[in-house]
Amino acid sequence: QASCCVVPLPIDLEPQRAAAGLAAACVALACLRHFAPGDTLVVTPGVGAAGMAVAQIAARRGMRVVALLRGSERAAWLVENFGALGGTISAIDCAEEGWPDLAASLLGGPVASGGGADGLVDGCGGAL
Repeated sequence: QASCCVVPLPIDLEPQRAAAGLAAACVALACLRHFAPGDTLVVTPGVGAAGMAVAQIAARRGMRVVALLRGSERAAWLVENFGALGGTISAIDCAEEGWPDLAASLLGGPVASGGGADGLVDGCGGAL
């Protein structure tokens, strides 16, 4: 059975912006099909279009998200705006010294000790 989703858009929203949001949501849905409620994901960059879509949809589906990004203001904004969506969203500023230790603590410790995430959604590639 087919289903659809109709979302009202502001009349002054440019078609290019609407299309960009739709594309980011499609990417997020494609990535998240591999994960279930209760899973923990690392998302980088956490404030790019696709990263924000992944974080929002994952949180609504009851997943835990650890978003990696640059800038404490961005981190605060992400958690403030999307942190209460149903899952848990944590944001880590990778420009801060000691961020790998913070990430490990949010993910239950080092992988060698049984910690880690169920998956990584990397929208940028390269070194952090």
